[in-house]
Amino acid sequence: MCISLKINFDSKKNLHLQITSELLRLISEGLIPSGYALPSTRLLSEHLNVSRNTVIRAYENLADIGVIEARPPYGSFVSDTLPKELVSSHMFHSINVNKKRYIQINRDKTSKTKPSGKPLPSDSSPAFDFQYSEIHKDLTPWSSWRKISTNILRTIRNEMSQFDPPGGCWKLRKAIANYLGPSRNIAAKPEQIIITSSLQQSFSVIAQVLTRPNSRVVLESPGHLAWESLLKAYKARSCYVHVDSEGMRVDKLPFGETAFAVVTTGRQFPLGGELPKDRKQRLLEWALESDAFIVEANIFNDYHFSNLLPTSLAGEDPNNRTFYISSFSPTLGGGVRIGYIVAPLEMVEEVEKANAFFGNTASWLDQNVLATFLQTGLYKTHLLKLRKEMMERKKIIISELNRYFGKTEISAENGGTHIAWRLPSFLGDRNEVIETLNEVGIKVYSLDANLACGMKGEAEYDRYILIGYSGFSIDQLKVAISHLCRSLDIATSKKRNKEAS
Repeated sequence: MCISLKINFDSKKNLHLQITSELLRLISEGLIPSGYALPSTRLLSEHLNVSRNTVIRAYENLADIGVIEARPPYGSFVSDTLPKELVSSHMFHSINVNKKRYIQINRDKTSKTKPSGKPLPSDSSPAFDFQYSEIHKDLTPWSSWRKISTNILRTIRNEMSQFDPPGGCWKLRKAIANYLGPSRNIAAKPEQIIITSSLQQSFSVIAQVLTRPNSRVVLESPGHLAWESLLKAYKARSCYVHVDSEGMRVDKLPFGETAFAVVTTGRQFPLGGELPKDRKQRLLEWALESDAFIVEANIFNDYHFSNLLPTSLAGEDPNNRTFYISSFSPTLGGGVRIGYIVAPLEMVEEVEKANAFFGNTASWLDQNVLATFLQTGLYKTHLLKLRKEMMERKKIIISELNRYFGKTEISAENGGTHIAWRLPSFLGDRNEVIETLNEVGIKVYSLDANLACGMKGEAEYDRYILIGYSGFSIDQLKVAISHLCRSLDIATSKKRNKEAS
């Protein structure tokens, strides 16, 4: 039963009016939304232990005043648009409904929703959002995903009635282990793979295992915003280490007791540097000397443009002190909420226990579909297609920036879903540039506003903005980047003319 009514069987008030009053109260307070499918009269009568005619009369009362409507053969539903005339009806007094609350609910629904009851788009949404976290719908492998899903649903009977083990679907764990061997040089056993819903969950699981209040955790600066926020939840201390064009400055790592360090080795996020071999070696030595672990995060890094995928630090760690975390959302689409941890073998049991705390949030169906997607080689084919599409988008952006502003300084161009553009000095202050673009409906991203920069105010960060290209089709991107460049060019010309006069 999906509805709860407060009925007083000792009251002198008729039962059908009590049911009418309760349903109208729940609807007017927004607890039962527009379009909601009400229980059948037979089911509700059995639940309340009253005659079916009593419930029928209550439904008829609500139908008469336009609050619910019958949709044969599906049943009775709360109306999409509640009647305005009900506001002044005597029914408010006879069934004791809060009139003021009803008026506000009705006004809100009238002004903010379509007839379907779905929220209208916000007027403040940018016309062109150069975000870098989601891929365009046409880049998702939806056709293959649908076919695999259909086949699995025809053959799987037991999964819907069972919980996955704490580590996730075994079939998927094996498929990921087999994928990581040739692609990342990680010789992982399936039991080392722990399935999560995202990078954030993977990080939270590891933090739960490795940190205590006031534990020190090393983060890249600039780096991913989520790490800093999650560490605060575990009352751990963030210690920032500067990055340069080759990734983390491992020579600046702190001495002393440290829980773990988070690094993006193959393609530093957000500036794109690849950690060279000598720095990897020094990082591994530091972990051993400091009795610390390393969390190697793969962020938007499942394909490179100019060379093969870089080997992972986890695959080169002889001391088994490296956790590897990744997610499939950046390459398959934000709706596929599957990430994973590759844990050192001796840590698997603790990580599985911590992961169980989060409730195995990855869908059993998506896990099985992804396992098949990996096993059949479709994922590799998809990555090749995605690589080609992203290369074309990156070239469009760089070509347009060069055309308007001369040779531009670009970071993070070898793979991923964004570039980091160092603004030419003649464009003015970075915040001024962002505000100019905001005024014409264009959203770009700065480092300190969107990422966890431990060293605020450094001049080298002040000149960068991030321009994502994964969320556009080719045609959309051409329009969007042209609009961005023209807007900045016009604003710069006006500024020069004003200064000259």
